[in-house]
Amino acid sequence: MICAAAAPVLLRVHARDGLLPLLAQRRPKHVREQLATMSAGRIAKAALWMLPSCILETAVLQVTAQAPGTELSLSTAIAVTAFTILFQVFRMTPGGYCHPPKNREIYEKISTDYQEIAKLTNVIRDGQPFLAVKIWLLCEAGSHVRLCGPSRTLRAFTAGPTVGTYFPDSAKIFGSATFLDYPIENVILGRREAENYTDAQKRQAVNKGMLRILYHCLKFYMIIGQDRISSRLIDEARAVYVCEVVDRAYPNSLAAVAQAREGNFGRQGTVDIPLREAMYQARQPADNGNAAALKTATNEVSSASTPCSTWPP
Repeated sequence: MICAAAAPVLLRVHARDGLLPLLAQRRPKHVREQLATMSAGRIAKAALWMLPSCILETAVLQVTAQAPGTELSLSTAIAVTAFTILFQVFRMTPGGYCHPPKNREIYEKISTDYQEIAKLTNVIRDGQPFLAVKIWLLCEAGSHVRLCGPSRTLRAFTAGPTVGTYFPDSAKIFGSATFLDYPIENVILGRREAENYTDAQKRQAVNKGMLRILYHCLKFYMIIGQDRISSRLIDEARAVYVCEVVDRAYPNSLAAVAQAREGNFGRQGTVDIPLREAMYQARQPADNGNAAALKTATNEVSSASTPCSTWPP
């Protein structure tokens, strides 16, 4: 416990003396700079918050170890807790350093979670029952998006205040700020309009709902990218659209739907490529601080992405 509480202080001292441990030397430069600028007051405040957690973790560790008859002294439990916290500071994992993912990578993973949900709904074609629990867990937890700890998930977007704030007209039409969330929740729980749905109807409702979520997620990041004149946010919108590249293709998410739309109506090259080009072109005015040009580019993206908002028949 004392070791855990003292760890930030030791890190600060080493940072100021230029004697950071080898682990810290391998961390990115900006992390070392942050360690060097930590004030004593902030460290003390952090220690006060950490102390109860350290005590509880040490107690749980000791009780758990002793339950099957394993001898574990208090000092050993404290040491284990201290090293656990220290490794969390440097994000050590069995495979080496855990590098925090970029936002763009996170949103690619969100689309991959969507694709996994689509696969789970398709099992009914093989005569299997609708996998409601597994689908809901992916919405809530996001097995792909949680790269190095808690991250953004599909339901974090739909159930929070973001959707109602940035899409007030749609919220008004549907009578709820969580208009993207409750249709899927109703299907999973088998209530209200979905109470008597067949498995085929559940599949269709979930897939349509997920597609609407990604479509609004793309639009959301284009909107705030315009508001903040940020090419980084536009890159995140593009990540939602194309998902992860597999064999030089984009088999998941909205990009695949756009290509499917082109095939359905015999209009190859009229949706996917123009949309990707529009998002790419929006980066330049964002980088140059040209708000007027960025607004025009954002409108073009919104127009080009409209065919992606419906599930293939």
